[in-house]
Amino acid sequence: MRYLAKPMEIWVFLLALTLFSLATLATAVPSLDEITSACMFLKPGDIPADTFQPPAKAIYVATEADSGNDNNSGLSLDAPLLHLHKAIEYANNNPETSFTIYIRRGVHYYKDGGDYEYQRIERGNLYITAYQGEDVTIRPYYWPGNPTSYSNERVFEIYGPYENITIDGLKFEGWSAIVTAGLLDLTTPALHNLTIKNISATKFTRRDDNPDFHPVFFDTAYLSEDVYGEGKHIYDNPDTAHYQIENFILSNIHVEGVDLVINIGDENDANVRGLRITHFDAVNPPGQAGNSSSDAFAIVNSSKILIDHCRIENINDDGVDTKGYNVAVVNSFITGTGRNAVKFWRNGEIINTILYNVTQIDDGAIIVEDGPCRIINSVLLHHAVGYAGTYDYNEPTTTTLEIVNSVFGEVQDFYVNTSGLRAHNNRWFDMLNDAPIISGLVNADNADQLNVLPNCSGNAMSTNQFVNPAAGDFSLKSGSDWIDAGISAGVRLPSFDYRGHPRIIGSGVDIGPIEYQTPPPPVCFWMLY
Repeated sequence: MRYLAKPMEIWVFLLALTLFSLATLATAVPSLDEITSACMFLKPGDIPADTFQPPAKAIYVATEADSGNDNNSGLSLDAPLLHLHKAIEYANNNPETSFTIYIRRGVHYYKDGGDYEYQRIERGNLYITAYQGEDVTIRPYYWPGNPTSYSNERVFEIYGPYENITIDGLKFEGWSAIVTAGLLDLTTPALHNLTIKNISATKFTRRDDNPDFHPVFFDTAYLSEDVYGEGKHIYDNPDTAHYQIENFILSNIHVEGVDLVINIGDENDANVRGLRITHFDAVNPPGQAGNSSSDAFAIVNSSKILIDHCRIENINDDGVDTKGYNVAVVNSFITGTGRNAVKFWRNGEIINTILYNVTQIDDGAIIVEDGPCRIINSVLLHHAVGYAGTYDYNEPTTTTLEIVNSVFGEVQDFYVNTSGLRAHNNRWFDMLNDAPIISGLVNADNADQLNVLPNCSGNAMSTNQFVNPAAGDFSLKSGSDWIDAGISAGVRLPSFDYRGHPRIIGSGVDIGPIEYQTPPPPVCFWMLY
């Protein structure tokens, strides 16, 4: 007997099919252990996890509309303080008690141009957060004007050997700098377990409206000891150096209109060991190439660094500049940089990462000073001037440069000054100015010439097989010959792709950052039997 589906049954079926299709395409998030397992230079425990929870003892801050008054105790929801600086003062004066400072909804004006202009956080075990589910905006007392001093341009200053400080769930407007942290000298232990998360920061200002002062989201203190000597490295002792900060997390942050987003920049002393920058969007309008005061992530004299799931867009200079050790850039998107997209001054790796339309001046998109370096299932596309990358440009070396399952399109040659090149199953297309694909100590005009070299195989010249890079779609076209064409044997691959789906979905690993998934069947209106 023929069964005619009821209209409600059809719509339930179509809804279920639609939800299944959306779930199939949705982005998943790999765990920290999965990410570090994909990295050659990081191991479990190198990168901190977010474990500090809000202490039970609370201080409350509210606007006048919600009964905020600095004559209140601030110790109950019904008797909140009016100003955040009063809450921090109370917490500083009672360092033996762990506190959560809850800030109620609305716009709050922090510091007052008087006694609190130079206020610092001078304790640990402190959690500053928006009250449950409420939107909180922190503005300077001089809003909407410009700051006039180092201290009144900054929201939070944290200097000292404290443990467990978290800033969570706040919006900042009108500042030149959001957080400055570290040590004032190296006679004390490091600042431990600093977390800044779930933050947005916009409408940045400049001190005295002076273009020479650069807005920054986070910066470290500058020390005067010069323990490791003048220069851009901490020599050969990254594991024993005395760092300013150990275990530092920047998570789920959106920043707009900043010259130098993260400035971990003291070049004479050690700064951070154990740093994770995750789900951090640094987005600016298009600009022009500038100088090192306009990087997105400038990370100097640091070690054990993970940058994952970040988006860097229209930064005037370098996207990621790490004068550090044991660095990984994973599942990130970088576009519109004025200079280098990624720069490693020591060892580093680029995994499942998209570099698109980067480096507007005659310089390399990927710069590696020393190495070793890995580039795994990543893409560099549309880099019109300068080298695609350089590896140990100034002096020949034997350290390893491993390039696997990656794509280079609309670029010039990669200058490789090492005999330790390992290149497997990569694709090149639309080389500019008839450039070779590899030059330097190793030379190859095309993939066939590359494949006859030691430790090189499976490379090929190709055509662009991404769906629509200009629209940000780097998934593979249906029928692409890059599908299942990568190599997995003898390579440390991630277990996930750019979208967080399994790295191998078909019979083999795909080439590029995103594994191909068969599109869900079209939704048709048919009669069910």
